[in-house]
Amino acid sequence: MEKVRYSTMTNISYYCLNDDENSLKLELFKYIHSVDFQKIHFEYDKKELTTNLFIKNESVIPFSQNKLVNEEIKKHGDDILPIVLVNGSIVKRGDFLSTDEMSDILGIGLSIQTD
Repeated sequence: MEKVRYSTMTNISYYCLNDDENSLKLELFKYIHSVDFQKIHFEYDKKELTTNLFIKNESVIPFSQNKLVNEEIKKHGDDILPIVLVNGSIVKRGDFLSTDEMSDILGIGLSIQTD
């Protein structure tokens, strides 16, 4: 994962091909994407967290509007997805952020419990 400088606001954007990618990593993102989590994070860390989840099979507009994402797809095709941006910089291609990577970005410990 590439290093990104973080400020008092963190924006994490996921650009995915579809939403049926059965992945715990995507479920983790959907959890932090919730308003409830973002409120708790702000209360804990005093940093605003905004998230975006873009699904190409639902709308190609965000993919064509983001210059970095558009260039990556033109160069590598849809196989490069998902693409993860943090504060406007690409930090990961071809996979979602792991729990540890997400923890590092948010500055808090995260864990996933499964059956």
